[in-house]
This record gives sequence, structure tokens and C-alpha cells, in this order.
Amino acid sequence: MTGVWLADTSISAFGPRDLTTLQPGQVVLTVIHEHWPSAIILGVLPPADLDPGKTIPSLLLLATRSRVDESHKLPLRMTGLAGPVNWLAGRPFDLTTGGEKGWITETGLRICIDSFLVQLAVDESCGIFAFLHDQLLRIAGQNLQLWTAGMVQEGILDGNEYNHITGITPYPWEQLGLFEPGDPRRELEAEDWQVKEPHYSKWEPKDDKQMPWHRYRQFQGYLGQGAKQSIQGPPRGAEGPNKFGTATEHPLLFDSFTGLNGYHALASAAGISIHKRIGMVSPLQKARPEQPDADTSTNYKFGGQTGDGPAPKITTEPATQDDDASLQRVAGLLDLHAYLFNYAGTHPFFWHGKDWGLAEESALEWTEGKSLHGDAFDYSKLASKMILPPPKPLRIKVDHRYGEQDYYQTESGIDFLPDGSVVIFDGWGSEIVMSGGSISSRAAGDIWHQAGRNVNTWAGYDAITRAKNSIDLSATERDVRIKAERNVQVVAGNSGSGGVLIESRATEDEFNFEKFGEDAVYQGIILRAAHSEVINWAKNVYVRTGGGDVDAGVITIDANKGQANISLHGSMINNYVSNGVFHYFGNEGDVTKANSFLEGFCTICSPTFIGGAAVVAGSLLTQGSIAVTNGHIATEQAKSASNLVGTLEGESLRQANETIADEQTIANNEIPQLGKTFFNAELQPTWYDTNRPGEDTTIRKGTFSFRDPKQYSSEDFKLYEARWQQMSRLAGQTLPTWEEKPVATLGQQFYPYPGKDAFTDDKFFQQELTLFEVKEGHSKDRGKDGELVDAYKEPKYGVPKAVSLQQYTVIRKPNGQDS
Repeated sequence: MTGVWLADTSISAFGPRDLTTLQPGQVVLTVIHEHWPSAIILGVLPPADLDPGKTIPSLLLLATRSRVDESHKLPLRMTGLAGPVNWLAGRPFDLTTGGEKGWITETGLRICIDSFLVQLAVDESCGIFAFLHDQLLRIAGQNLQLWTAGMVQEGILDGNEYNHITGITPYPWEQLGLFEPGDPRRELEAEDWQVKEPHYSKWEPKDDKQMPWHRYRQFQGYLGQGAKQSIQGPPRGAEGPNKFGTATEHPLLFDSFTGLNGYHALASAAGISIHKRIGMVSPLQKARPEQPDADTSTNYKFGGQTGDGPAPKITTEPATQDDDASLQRVAGLLDLHAYLFNYAGTHPFFWHGKDWGLAEESALEWTEGKSLHGDAFDYSKLASKMILPPPKPLRIKVDHRYGEQDYYQTESGIDFLPDGSVVIFDGWGSEIVMSGGSISSRAAGDIWHQAGRNVNTWAGYDAITRAKNSIDLSATERDVRIKAERNVQVVAGNSGSGGVLIESRATEDEFNFEKFGEDAVYQGIILRAAHSEVINWAKNVYVRTGGGDVDAGVITIDANKGQANISLHGSMINNYVSNGVFHYFGNEGDVTKANSFLEGFCTICSPTFIGGAAVVAGSLLTQGSIAVTNGHIATEQAKSASNLVGTLEGESLRQANETIADEQTIANNEIPQLGKTFFNAELQPTWYDTNRPGEDTTIRKGTFSFRDPKQYSSEDFKLYEARWQQMSRLAGQTLPTWEEKPVATLGQQFYPYPGKDAFTDDKFFQQELTLFEVKEGHSKDRGKDGELVDAYKEPKYGVPKAVSLQQYTVIRKPNGQDS
């Protein structure tokens, strides 16, 4: 006779079935009807096992009764019929007598419910537990998997590593392993899945190794270290389903990584925008997908693939409309931000018009319809104010702790644009733009470069400064230097008025060019052209000493200390003097003769030729004869003198000789001596003594000189090449170098900042790379078959190569030499 297990579930065409099977040798309680061919099994009887050695103590919650197991086992170990009988048959003996219901296996797998606990568990570290007293739901698993229609999450213990991987895709066909919408299945013939390969079912994946592929992936645990997030695209030209174990390349479009050391790296192939912004729109759910008034295929194209609604539109950025696309991207940032925050980030909600509501920025009540107050800043105030005040903020309630907080309708942030441009901007309209190989600092107000040490500006070609009003160049403590290898041009009065003022307010009187740079000592205004000319071109030339707050002094014009000519060329030369004009003849103060032209007396020290008539208003006294070659002597008194020449004798002769002798003494001795005294007392100490501006050594040494490294405070100077210089060098490009020409002074060569050492020694460093191949444009290979190459085993920056600053790379050659 056969036995039939009495069912305790529905046996109609629908509903669950009992999976319980009875093992051979079970003692069952049956009902036998005399007219039935089979016995009806009502249940399994627990054996009255009197052998304590075969008793199997069982626990409801493993590891919870380990301290009292022995006390429970003692009664069960009593032998003989007088002892208690074990009817457990492997069932728990530590029940609460609260009416538990459930099932448990000999390995501890169980389903259990009582008034306070529900569990579906393998053991304490693997199962689902729900507790009434603290509303606690515990989901535990040494290894955990969670699958949905578009997500796979796994937490796996792999050897001595724990890895937690999450993959999410917005498209269900990608969860099924397809790159395009389609049927992921293959249908097997009945003979195949029933006979030949019974491990298959009628419907199977197209490929045995078919697996989901996810656009968003998150790695945690050992693979992710701190955490790793990425977004990938579909393989280029991929066909067929995604397969496990294949090396299909998925373009990585976004990568974010945090190391266990806390270092965080973030990269995007498209762009990154980090903003402080107001006026962002929050989606509002209007209907759930299962509601009849929700979006359906009649009005909506699900996933942009199925349905009769319009297809969603999305792109990375607005299309550029100019040849200079990079400049247009920067200038059109507000459009980009509007696209990103008002559409790109919310476009799925926009197209889900019945499921979700999405307000327009212009209709937001909490921002009064404005995300950016364009009229908040009156830039004209900067004409009289140094800074602008912020606009009036909106007051928005946060919670009971914060209360109402200030929110400003301004925008600031950092944009890493698709073409690699970088823009940093603030809410006042200022920005730093790095694009097209240039950097622009822009502000409606002031731009400050403040440094506790130097502000260095190096231009590989031209340095151009342009101001609408004025330019001030000042040094508080020391010098201002302007050096040009060729010409220096200064123009003023371009509009018709204005001039050039060069002033020295020095009060000391010392010249010492024995030293150079900041250590040289000199005063006043010096114009030096050792091998060319100092030329003045002007409508009028005026040279003066004294007057106003200018000290009185002399004007000296020295032509090679009396050895070269001085030429005055004019239609008329006017000398206005208070005392007289003197001509001293001799070298360096050794005056032998002199001419003097005074208001009351004049002397001429040498024979004089008059090419025309000589008119003398007074008497003519001469020590020599009067000779007339072509004429005669006529006087008013000739008739009374009977046409005879009077005799000069006696007292008259004596007085005439004395007069002549006195004038000769003045002309030959006193006036030359006056010239010597003036030279030695005035000119020599003023101009020609040691360390005076007319002294030859001073002239020879008084030339332009740069500072030395000590004066520059650049003795420890180091400069590393810029990123663009490094990339061009490693890519094998040949660009011109900036060769600085020295300035020779005192037999030495001087260079601009940072001084000679950097241009003659190796102070410019070219950084070699160890992990990235610039010429090939990619990182070096990691290795194969688990063999990591040395570059990644112990990564180190390359040893920089020290070269001279004369190898500093620039873009353009000197004017006219560009190839």
C-alpha cells in the first residue's frame, strides 16, 4: 500500500504548493480507508528515542544558548525507562512557549515567527530578522546580492578581501546584457532542454556568459579602497550581448576615487561644474507609475525607445556658433549653466509630464522668479567706491534650529569645460579664465596681486600694460629699473597737452659706482650715452639751476674736459648775465690767458682783428703804434692842431703807461687767476674730484647694472617648467627658447631676476614623467597576468633634469624670425 501526504495548502489550479518531502524510514500517522488503495499520511511521529547518544539538541537562535546547553542536556542523558523521553526529533528545545511557528533544518536553516520575532535565516550572520520591540529590521549576509530590473549589488568575501560592487543602468535591456533594445533570449527545442541538456530551460540567455552591463558603477571594499564611482558608455561598435570574462572596452566617462589615505581624485571626460547657485528646480511627483493617470506609452516614449510620445532630447552643452568655440564657451557660461541646471539635470522629469511636475525658474515663488539678480550690482558705483556691497538676500526658513537664513541671488563656481577650459567666477562678475592657451583675470573693480615676497611676471614675447587713466610704478624702499636691449620710447602730450617730468629729490651729494645694483650710490639725473649721443629735440630748450624750491648752482658744459668742441648753432645767441662773461684759456684749471666781458670793463687777451669799421665811444689808448695802410687819420681838432699829431709826454705819458700796465696785469694775471680759482674751488670739487660725476673712473663705472642674487634674495632660486612647456618638450616639439642677454658692468655680467646664477648655472628644472607617456597620450601599461610593472609597484616622480634658464621655452621667436 502506498502513502499519500495530506496536503495543507490549496490543490486547485492556482496557489502555492507544499514542497515537503518525507525521507525513507519515517514513522508516520496514517488514515486507511477500506475502499482506498492508498493510505493518507497525516503527519510524522517524533520517535521516542531513549538513546541519549542519538539526541540532537536544537536551538531557535544559534549562539544564544551556548551558556546553558549543558543544563538542558542533563535530563536527556538519563538512562532507563524512568527518565524523560526525548520527543524533539531535531526540533528546538529552547522555545518560549509563546506559540512559535516555523521550520528548521538540521543545518540550522529556518523560517520562524512568534509574537516578537520573524526570521528567515541560515544563522545569525545570514538572514532576515524583524524585531517588534525596537522596530529593527536586520538583513545580514556574509555574502550579499541584490538584483532589480536595472541594478545589481553584491557584497562578496573574496579570500581575504571584501568587495562591495553596485551597478545601475537606466535601461532594462542593459541589465539583461544588451547594448541596444531587443530580445535577450534564445528558445530551445523541447528535446534539447528536456533530454539532451536538462540543465537548461526552454528560455535561456542568448549566450551562456551573458551578463548585465551598467553605466553607473560603484566599488567599495578592497577594489574601491575608500570608494570608487564611475560612469561608462557602451563599447564602440559592439555587437551581441555583453559577456562575462571578455575584454570589451567601455569608454570611461567619469571617475571618482578616494584612497584609504584620504586622497580624493575626480575626473570627467565631458566637464565638471561646481557651483553656488540659487533658483534650482525641485521635481514634484504627481502620480505613481501604476496609476491610471500616469505616463503611458500613448503620451510618453519610455527610455526614448518605446511609446508614441516625443523622444527626449539631451546633449552635453549648447552648440557653439563661432570659429573661436573655446572663447564662446567662456562667454556663454550663463547659457551653459541654464542648460545644465534648468534642463540637463532635470530633463527626465520634464518629459515625464504626468508623473512629475517641474516648475520653471521664472515661476519659482521662493526666488521671486530670479536665480540671478542681474540688476543687483550697480558697477558705476566702482567709480567712487573700492568694493560693491552684496545684494539684498532672500530669507528662507530651513528648520526649527536654523530658522530663516540669508540666500543671495548670485552665482559663483568653477567650470571645467568640455574643451579643457577652466573658469573660476564669483557672484560679482569677476572671473579667472584659462582657455585657448591664455589666462585672463577679469574684474569690474580692482585686480590685486599681493605677495609677501615677489610678484614675478614673465612674458615669453610681449608684456603689455594698458590703462584708461593712469599707470603708477613705484618702489617704496629701493630702485626702479627699466632695461631694453634696443630702444626705450616715452611719449607724453599725445592729446595736445602734457609733458615728461623726470625728477630727483636727492639731497645728498655723493657718487660711488665702485659697487653695482642697489649698492651703487648716485644722485640727481644722469643721462649716459657712452658711444652715441644725448639729443634734445624741442620747440624750446630751457636749462636752469635754482628758483622755486630748486637749489642754486652752476651750469657746466664739459666737452671732454676741454679737449673737444662745443658748438652753438642759431640765428642769434643771446647771453643775459648779471656780472660778466669770461673765456679762460688753458687745461683743467691751468689758465694762461682769459677774455672778460663785464658791464664796465672788457679784456681781450690776444691780437684782435676787426673786419669792418671800429667805433670807439671813448678814448683809444695804445701801447704800440697806429699804422694806416689805406687811408689817413682825421680828428675834429686837426685844424686847430695845424694838422700835426700832438706829443704825449710828461704826466700824460706816465698816466697812459700806468693805465696800460694796470690793464695788462688784469688781463694777464688777475683774470686768469680768477679762472684758476673758480675751477679749483667750484668745478674741480663739484665735478672732477674722486667719485664725482665728471671724474673719469666714475664715468667709466657709472653704467646700468642689474642686482645680484643676494640683492634679489634669490640665492635658493628654483623654477620648474610649466605644464605646457613639459608637454611640448615630451611630445618632441621644437620651440624657441628665451635667451637672456647679459648686461656688462665693471667687467662682470649681470642678468635680470633671479640673477646671473640662474642663467649660467642649472636652476631651471625639467620634470621627467614615470607613469604617463605624453607623446603617446596615455598612461603607461600596468602589466599583464598580475605582473605589475615597476613604475606602478613603487610609483615615484621622475628625477628632474636641471638646466639653465637659457633653455626656458617660449612660443614665438624674436620679431621677424618666426618660421
